[in-house]
Amino acid sequence: MIRIENRHARVALLAAWIGLIFFSSTDVAANWAEGAYNHLFQTLDLSSSAGTHLLTEKGFHAFLFLVLGWLVSPFPSGGKPRRIVTSVLWCFVVGTVSEGLQFFFAGRDPRLSDVLLNGLSGTLTSFLRICA
Repeated sequence: MIRIENRHARVALLAAWIGLIFFSSTDVAANWAEGAYNHLFQTLDLSSSAGTHLLTEKGFHAFLFLVLGWLVSPFPSGGKPRRIVTSVLWCFVVGTVSEGLQFFFAGRDPRLSDVLLNGLSGTLTSFLRICA
């Protein structure tokens, strides 16, 4: 397991990751992701379907928040239950704000289901890291 001992480095990494999550809510990031997805499927000569596209998109959401849960879980103090609840709240707040940012970008559509996916993904990693 990767362990970052310096608290300032952990805070900087967490802030950068949250920034990446918020950037992923922009139309620029959506265009880049769509271009990368199309290039990948054309380069590998794979057929792309709506189901594959959806799975890839939701997988990216899950990845962003699995990492967020891992990054945020060492910060809360107290016992395991308090640390888990605090980490879960962080993940759901960041997920909610991230989806809310999409209201400000053309072509983006915030969804409650994405907030739930984001929060639950972060919850899973936080829970596993704190309880392990």
